[in-house]
Amino acid sequence: MSRITDLFRRASQFLREAIRELQKAQWPTKQELTGFTLVVIVALAAIAVYIGLLDVVLYRLSQLWQPK
Repeated sequence: MSRITDLFRRASQFLREAIRELQKAQWPTKQELTGFTLVVIVALAAIAVYIGLLDVVLYRLSQLWQPK
């Protein structure tokens, strides 16, 4: 039984320490968070366009080598 209580004691201690550390963190402001989110969306869109164009180019190149 002491193993179970020890497990709960250690788990609760871990959670208290985690909460303490999260309170020390400097969280971004709403404006910063919006800016970071916009950067991520633009980067993902650019990567998607790049991969899409690469796909089209490689598909058309593969059509040159296939007999009709």
